Amino acid sequence: MYPQTQYYSESQKSFHVDYVKTSDPFIMYNYHYHNAYEILYFQEGEQMFFLRDRIYHITAGNLVLINKYELHSIRDWDKPGHSRVFISFREDFFNSINTYGFDLLSCYKKDIVVIDPSIRHQQILFRKTMDIVREAESKKRGYEICIRAKTMDLLIFIDRILDQYHDKTDITSPRHNIINDVMMYIADNYKEKLTLDMISREFGYSKNYLCTTFKQVSGLSMNQYINAIRIKEAQKLLKNTDYSITQISELTGFDSITHFGRVFKSITGYTPLKFRKDQRFT
Repeated sequence: MYPQTQYYSESQKSFHVDYVKTSDPFIMYNYHYHNAYEILYFQEGEQMFFLRDRIYHITAGNLVLINKYELHSIRDWDKPGHSRVFISFREDFFNSINTYGFDLLSCYKKDIVVIDPSIRHQQILFRKTMDIVREAESKKRGYEICIRAKTMDLLIFIDRILDQYHDKTDITSPRHNIINDVMMYIADNYKEKLTLDMISREFGYSKNYLCTTFKQVSGLSMNQYINAIRIKEAQKLLKNTDYSITQISELTGFDSITHFGRVFKSITGYTPLKFRKDQRFT
């Protein structure tokens, strides 16, 4: 059995890996994002993974790829307990390495978030991810180089097998299907002045039932989810356009720039202006 372990590169803290095996309940109540790319390999247990307007049922052997700045959340599916390897890295982790034209981040550009690999590929993913954990735990001479090399090897392997799989979307519970549809509706209509009454009428359920079910399934209130989607879209506009902060607040469905700024900072930790400035220098 492997202990929980952590590793950060001593130079720029641009890499993190940990291994967790636990029987305790796990729930992440808030949607969040990172300025880093993430890999999750699940060895045991079942969890519910939320990303944008999608709900995934994660089971043993599944691989999860999370792009940077993607809002996501995760919680136990039914029974508590899971084991998994978590790897996170920024682009500068591979600075000064000649990749001979190969894009190490190409697996994050295929709109595939979760795959259910074959047994053979599960065995390879298990070995490769645990090799990284062992290097981080051992800290033997040259381990930093080994971790970089093994992470590159893992990314190349994932890129090579990804075309053999489709994004895993196998939610079958009626409750989860309802909430998945609500999430898709919110993602399609976040620019509108959405209200709980409006969404309840759209789906033909009482406001109380829909709000309660949404909270039970996702761990978030419907308003929290609406704000998370709007802020994610606002981040894209701040990064990729020259629209004013006022224009962006209107384009993402907020009723005032004050409300927009308050919600933006509560989710990201930055003001919209500070976020834009930081993005222009990265």
